[in-house]
Amino acid sequence: MLKLQNIKENFSAEEKVVNVKAWGGEVKIRPLTIAERNEVIATMQKDGAQEKVGLADFIAAQVKTAHFALVDPKINEDELRALPERAFEGVKEICDEVEKLNAKK
Repeated sequence: MLKLQNIKENFSAEEKVVNVKAWGGEVKIRPLTIAERNEVIATMQKDGAQEKVGLADFIAAQVKTAHFALVDPKINEDELRALPERAFEGVKEICDEVEKLNAKK
């Protein structure tokens, strides 16, 4: 029988250094936990309508994803939201990399 430790070992939280072109350098990221992914989804569905995700909710979910995923530098959601608008390209790059980490291998 599997034990929790065996399951955790099968899904180790591998950290990865990625180049964020929009930010002009490298950051370290990790995959999201189930609880974190649930928070991201809840952000997109805050009005309860799954089929109607507004752009503002989608952007908020991407900021939340980047916040959770960033290991180094650690940047909170308020700090990410306070960056200049053109820095959002970097947030999108981080989200793309997180999805690659979560892809089946």
